[in-house]
Amino acid sequence: MKVSSIVAILALLGSALWLGGCNQQNQEPEGTKVTVNVISPYGGGNPRTATVVYQVGDGNWHLATQEDLGVYSFIVPKGEAKYGVAVGCPAAPLDSVYNSVNVYQLTTDESTIIKAPCPSVLGLAITPAKSVEAVAAAGDTGYDKVWLHTALGERKTTLGNPVPLFFSPEPKRDLLIMAYSDGSTKVTPQFIKRIRFVRDFDASHPPLCPATSPCSFELARADEPASKTVAGFTAPADASATVFGVGFVSKKGLPIPHSSGDPDDNPALGSGDSAGGRYWLVPGTEKGDVYYAEASAERNTHVHTMHDSQVIDFEGGDISFSLPTAWFDPSVQENALPTFGNLDYSGPNLIGYAFFFGKSLLREFVVVSKGWLGSSHSYTLPDLSGAPGFAGTKPLPGDQVRWDAIAVMANKTIGEILAADPLPIPSPLPRLPGLDIKTTDKHGDYTVSH
Repeated sequence: MKVSSIVAILALLGSALWLGGCNQQNQEPEGTKVTVNVISPYGGGNPRTATVVYQVGDGNWHLATQEDLGVYSFIVPKGEAKYGVAVGCPAAPLDSVYNSVNVYQLTTDESTIIKAPCPSVLGLAITPAKSVEAVAAAGDTGYDKVWLHTALGERKTTLGNPVPLFFSPEPKRDLLIMAYSDGSTKVTPQFIKRIRFVRDFDASHPPLCPATSPCSFELARADEPASKTVAGFTAPADASATVFGVGFVSKKGLPIPHSSGDPDDNPALGSGDSAGGRYWLVPGTEKGDVYYAEASAERNTHVHTMHDSQVIDFEGGDISFSLPTAWFDPSVQENALPTFGNLDYSGPNLIGYAFFFGKSLLREFVVVSKGWLGSSHSYTLPDLSGAPGFAGTKPLPGDQVRWDAIAVMANKTIGEILAADPLPIPSPLPRLPGLDIKTTDKHGDYTVSH
């Protein structure tokens, strides 16, 4: 064979191999990519390792691909739209004895990016406790107690009495100081006299924090806070209790809880009932900081509640709540994995339903979109027990089950809500200024019989 013929054959082989390689590269699964970012809302949204599985339609559950720390993905094949995602968060002994699972059942038209919270303080570096005190400037009177709050803890004390606080180790930290006056330990809004928000300070260096003495902050009349109005709101006639509360989260993750109705438990910037009231503004807020507010009512049967939750931009503003006009009353089949019926709530801007499911050592939160449900009016919690890493999630006979079924309405799409950073607060709210979510729910419990 001539050399030229050999060269031609090799060239043809090379072309074939190159084309074959291109074809292999082009043979990646066609469809829509879904990305799940698993983060801890505490500590600035650090990524977390979790077990993430997915299903297409109502199919089997498979492990998602881990692209990076806290980043998982999978492909919903072309021609399919419905999918499910389950995020298994490992128990963190310092946080809770519970394992938690977040489940999302959506369509690709609604959402392809999910930021799933796995709360944990494990893995967060902290400094040794640093003593902090607040004192009053000369002549500034009318208060004697102080509430000090960092991203890693809070303490109540009196003026001039240092208490140890934990801080994260980076040089720029947040601290919120509330000074108040009351005959008890309650930090109720009507007794708050001074608020100081200390942003971006170093708890390990002078001048505020000398090495051998407490970090000391002097409060004065300039720290007297401004306030905004909370309008009165209407609850159904058969509501037995109403409450509102206003909280705050800094852009670096310092959470100030809203009221739970118990000021000894949750100090608040504002709290009250359906008559309305006011809330205090945090001084020196910046873009990225948010307020969040919630109004709620409980039915006199004590198994139904409703809420209006709002996320407000850093500047704050007057608040007007509007609760749902009707209670949500689904049916429940009390199986090991319950089936919820009567999912036909007619509230405006309904985006779907959410379900809380709890048993011994497990808390599961499920989001089911309106698009995923389609024309169905019932939903059965998925059986994850056969999915990799989710053994033990299905209750056994004799297990006590707690449940909560929630109709969810919002002025944002479910895609916008799930793609936003979750706030480091108990309520599943994202850092999305302008968001208004209305919910109405029914809760109960039962013992699994078979």
